Amino acid sequence: MNATLQRVTQRIIDRSRASRDAYLTRIDVARRQTVHRAQLSCGNLAHVFAACQPGDKAALKSLTHSDIAIINAYNDMLSAHQPYEHYPQRLKQALQGVGAVGQVATGVPAMCDGVTQGQDGMELSLMSREIIAMSAAIGLSHNMFDGALYLGICDKIVPGLVMAALSFGHLPSVFVPAGPMPTGLPNKEKVRIRQLYAEGKVDRQAMSEAEAASYHSAGTCTFYGTANSNQMVMEMMGLHLPGSSFIQPDSPLRDALTDAAAIQVTRLTEISGNYLPIGKLVDEKVVVNGIVALLATGGSTNHTLHLVAMARAAGIIINWDDFSEL
Repeated sequence: MNATLQRVTQRIIDRSRASRDAYLTRIDVARRQTVHRAQLSCGNLAHVFAACQPGDKAALKSLTHSDIAIINAYNDMLSAHQPYEHYPQRLKQALQGVGAVGQVATGVPAMCDGVTQGQDGMELSLMSREIIAMSAAIGLSHNMFDGALYLGICDKIVPGLVMAALSFGHLPSVFVPAGPMPTGLPNKEKVRIRQLYAEGKVDRQAMSEAEAASYHSAGTCTFYGTANSNQMVMEMMGLHLPGSSFIQPDSPLRDALTDAAAIQVTRLTEISGNYLPIGKLVDEKVVVNGIVALLATGGSTNHTLHLVAMARAAGIIINWDDFSEL
């Protein structure tokens, strides 16, 4: 192993020992002592499955089938999140196919820096990460779930969802991407049109057409910014299915990977006998994998903020010196 990689990883392990041990103890206590579905009162349970279809209602009553939370950052203003409109139903069908139940536990806000740049709304951007984490936690707090699927892609949304997932680190979790938009107008051509506009040689209509030809369909933006860096980092940390991050929306492979993500989380639940909660999966080495992948691919420097917060949610302490040395 590369000597610097080994040294930095060991330093993070040593630095994090107390906080990581406390975190692992906390999620173990949550697994063993927190109220779970089997301990809920009949009235509690009746509220949970009142609106379910008969098959799901029977499965939830029996307490022998996994109930998977779906945390959805859908809105149809963000191109990257627009595909999520129909994901919950698809995920539920995939879960039913393996004898599990899916329930949309909550929706979380999702904003776009590309829209709010230069406006007062940009002041909400980083704060939204914490609001997303808290919103997801509200959905998970019902203590009904054996695992969770997280639907989110863009800048603050994925870090916020990871922070929530790790706060409920006793639950197995899989993150479900929706993929990038196809290539549009090349960036060099867009820059050329912007320059002509700045020189007064083309009008606003020409400028607008160029921008619209660049950001032109559903999916993540066509450059390697924070949203696409999120997807790459999540895959390298083992939180997406391998190879799933950059498959375009509305393709057969995208649909197959979405179904597979739903099935995969059921393989990690306690009921499956192969229990792997996200709090155990995300350890110091996994965090270092994420940092190395970010650096090696020239990803978004925003992750010098986000990875620090994501790691801390798992009791792992990293800092900018670690990024610098790696």
